[in-house]
Amino acid sequence: MATPIRDIVLDIETIGAELTYKEWEYLTKRKESLPEEEWAEYEDKVKKQIALWGLTGHVVSVAIGIVERTDGNGGVKFVEGKVLYLSDEDDPPGGSWPKSKLMKLGRGKYAGTFPVKLKKFGIEEGVEEAERRLISEVWEIVGGEGEQEGRKEGRLVTYNGRRFDIPFLMLRSLVLEVPISKYHLKSRYDYANHLDVMDVLSLHGLNRFASLDFVSRRLGIPTPKGDMDGSKVEEYFKEGRYDDIALYNLQDVYATFLVYERLIRIFGPMIDKAQNPR
Repeated sequence: MATPIRDIVLDIETIGAELTYKEWEYLTKRKESLPEEEWAEYEDKVKKQIALWGLTGHVVSVAIGIVERTDGNGGVKFVEGKVLYLSDEDDPPGGSWPKSKLMKLGRGKYAGTFPVKLKKFGIEEGVEEAERRLISEVWEIVGGEGEQEGRKEGRLVTYNGRRFDIPFLMLRSLVLEVPISKYHLKSRYDYANHLDVMDVLSLHGLNRFASLDFVSRRLGIPTPKGDMDGSKVEEYFKEGRYDDIALYNLQDVYATFLVYERLIRIFGPMIDKAQNPR
């Protein structure tokens, strides 16, 4: 019997950091070359970009899907979800994971009920301190190697993770002095290490890049972009709606899994060839 392979599907949510006047002045200095009537529009654009760069943003939630598959075109199944996220206080005391709760993800024929573990990192001592503890634990989870508990460690799976999620986590680790457990930005064709679903769907830039929301809709997969999308994360965080951010983050991971599962079924030979070029 083939040993199941354990893949990890990952997605992050971010917000902009509070910048000093000098930092803001540096980031917006280009406005001096624009007509004054365009300054407000330009500054608004920069404000939105602050949350998308690891040197000027914070990670406030990381959702992880534990996925099992077998070699070749074997089945791919979602086993468990985990969400690590900033909140008003730690839960539970002592920092251990709480027991799993069953949560329904997806809709229609794609609906399923899965065990999900939620872990809060309290911001009482500051956002960066909570973020440091959160990111440290994320690297512990995604840095696994070899075979454990009868399963073989597989690949990291993301949607636009090569351009956003992993570089953002790496830069935040640099700022917060958190050691990185494993490098996930090797060759973009190395599917054994990291498979970026968006990159594969674009045929590594030969085709158009598309958002997870658009791809999900075209494939008939429930999109998580309903009442909330990434642009509202900062607003929700300021309002203390931490659980809503975590749930949205988890739904993003599940949608990524559903696209990944389709990818394995349809593009399986291409992926196997890339992973095992000989």
